[in-house]
Amino acid sequence: VIFQLRAKQCVACRERAHGAVLRPCQHRVLCEPCAAAAPECPYCKGQPLRW
Repeated sequence: VIFQLRAKQCVACRERAHGAVLRPCQHRVLCEPCAAAAPECPYCKGQPLRW
């Protein structure tokens, strides 16, 4: 049960649920505020597209 709860947390802040889908890698590991500030995907180190 603990793993399932942690699996839904943002890997950067661990305060909010992950909800942002990074493009183009499609990883969902960050919440919206952390995704907006992230220079790279923490999972694959790819550079997310900005618009």
